[in-house]
Amino acid sequence: MTQNLKILIAAFFLSIPLWLGLNTAYSELNRSSETLAAQILQPKLVEVLQPQTPQKQNNAEELSIQGKAALSAFVDQQGNIKILYERNATHSLPIASLTKLTNAVVTLSYASPDQKVTITKQMIQKPETFGDLKIGEELFVKDLLYSMLIESSNDAAAALASVVGGEEAFVRFMNLYASQLGLEQTFFADVAGIDPNVPDGSISRSSAMDLVKLAKFITKQYPEIFEILTISSFDLYSPDGTFHHRMKNTNELLVTNGWPTKVLGGKTGWTPIAKGSLLVVLESPASPPGGPDKKGYLVNVVLGSEDRFGEMKKLVDWVFESYVF
Repeated sequence: MTQNLKILIAAFFLSIPLWLGLNTAYSELNRSSETLAAQILQPKLVEVLQPQTPQKQNNAEELSIQGKAALSAFVDQQGNIKILYERNATHSLPIASLTKLTNAVVTLSYASPDQKVTITKQMIQKPETFGDLKIGEELFVKDLLYSMLIESSNDAAAALASVVGGEEAFVRFMNLYASQLGLEQTFFADVAGIDPNVPDGSISRSSAMDLVKLAKFITKQYPEIFEILTISSFDLYSPDGTFHHRMKNTNELLVTNGWPTKVLGGKTGWTPIAKGSLLVVLESPASPPGGPDKKGYLVNVVLGSEDRFGEMKKLVDWVFESYVF
């Protein structure tokens, strides 16, 4: 046996442990990669296999809404929106006093709740001034918010606009918010949602889908707006402690609705052109036994209706009867 052959044979036997080690390492690396991939894919797989809630029942009846548009949507804890019912949900329609939801957003963004506002003649010249405001009296911004939201006072809406640059500037702020929130079918022509006083004049408009997005934003960023809207009545006092008047919520479905979950907020609207509009936010029904107590919430919208309360009741009743949460 030559010297070179001896060296070659020795090198072969010495390399065997090295090759075995590399093969073992490769196998371990391969298994680790598979484990890592499985860990990454597992949540995705769960998302695919786990049905989205709520689930529509197979025996659910068809729903007919007579208004121009209607929408019911479930918003989960992550902010994802699932449509439960929709009719003309992306049509841009007059929204009447639902406009005041965005008025409240702008007010809370730029004004102090404890700021005093002096009522002027211009403010109380608005139609349907349920706030019963009088020239020269002073009220806090927070009290005007209560008046605008609970009793849908147009004079209170005008008074709040005066605090943030006046009505013209205030409307620009409202439209800026609509643009930033991606409300593509929304346009504000005034601070309260009243009909134009000239034929073919501009009118505040939105879609049911845009209003769901707005309600989602308010729920997260300005929950105090919907907290005010859950109050059935409220006594208003002047800054000096003098009783002003008792407000009554314009939402007839706030308490006597027969629904299994509580109302988290809502806003009414009506004008001759817009007809009846209504937005109602409800707590989601309870989860199955053993699950979380409550998850997400429901946003329901009816626009252009001759019977806003009746149609909203019909819509929400249908959702509870047709879906399993």
